[in-house]
Amino acid sequence: MWANQETSPNFFCIIMPSSTTTLLQAANTVLLTINERPLPNLSTVLGQQVRACLSSALQRLVEESNWTWLESTQGAVSWNSVGQATLADDIQRVRLVQYQRVDGSWDRLRFLDADSFDELQDEPYLVTQTTYYPNWYTLDDWNLVRVSPYPTNVIDQAKIRFKVIRRISLPTVESAVLDCPEQFIEALIKKAAQEFAIRHAEDPALSQMFGQGYEQEVQSLRNRHRPGQTNSYSMYRGQRGRE
Repeated sequence: MWANQETSPNFFCIIMPSSTTTLLQAANTVLLTINERPLPNLSTVLGQQVRACLSSALQRLVEESNWTWLESTQGAVSWNSVGQATLADDIQRVRLVQYQRVDGSWDRLRFLDADSFDELQDEPYLVTQTTYYPNWYTLDDWNLVRVSPYPTNVIDQAKIRFKVIRRISLPTVESAVLDCPEQFIEALIKKAAQEFAIRHAEDPALSQMFGQGYEQEVQSLRNRHRPGQTNSYSMYRGQRGRE
């Protein structure tokens, strides 16, 4: 087996219960946390304020770590003629690129920064050839990936897959549940309360208290839900390193 060959998915994924908390319930929990009365809906100025704080808090929370519940595996939406793949818009970043060998196993492509990648000679490949496979990839943007050597037809392009961290947002319907595990709701509430306290209540001391609670909760979540490790490579060194 090659050093970077895989016969199983790269990530150890922890299955966590999905949230049962709706947007309205989360908003009212934030309001109760800061000693405000709950609302029947979020159509008022106060409701829009707490919604905005929840949205900001959710984005901050998902950026705190490579949470396993945000991982997704997908193919490219399209390829251009020089081996650049366009992925879906709803991702934060690419974690890993793999291709499927003729025996059905998956090999991990090695990441290079753009300058090192451009030094390579870009050539197309045929997956039916047993000695010539794609080896490298680089990122041109958050959802643009170049592969070298690159596939030249739809059959070979379908053999390249991307492990990504997806982007999430608040639901638009107040009765819809939040798109995160239930264990993360408490941290989300604390972060939203911190932001509301400083933005609208103008209470720095209260904001600081909620901020400290948020940091403690996030650290606890990191300890319980550490992401799987991936590997990065150097073009010039044959040893494996951590990403």
